[in-house]
Amino acid sequence: MMDNGHSSMPIGAFHVIYNCTTTADNNCFQDPPGTTNWIIGLRGGLASHPMFEGTPSKVVLHNRPHPIRSLYWWQLLRRMGGDVQSLERAVGVEGRMKYPPRQSWC
Repeated sequence: MMDNGHSSMPIGAFHVIYNCTTTADNNCFQDPPGTTNWIIGLRGGLASHPMFEGTPSKVVLHNRPHPIRSLYWWQLLRRMGGDVQSLERAVGVEGRMKYPPRQSWC
């Protein structure tokens, strides 16, 4: 994301804000024309009115963290059918023990 030069508000398109906390009470998220931004698990205040004409970004789970620790894990869990135990066996501690990291050639 880029800073717009007028405030600390980042600007951008096709961004994901996942399980973030902010101390500001007037955060404003809007989608530039033809784009979408995703705000998931934001803890902090939202502006009551948009700064510009346009579509506000969709905010999911406002002031509630998403239960999955990262966006990567959430996507991987969905791709693997939603079974947490299978995911942990494949890429968790069991998976790391079964498939040790490759040796570095450097």
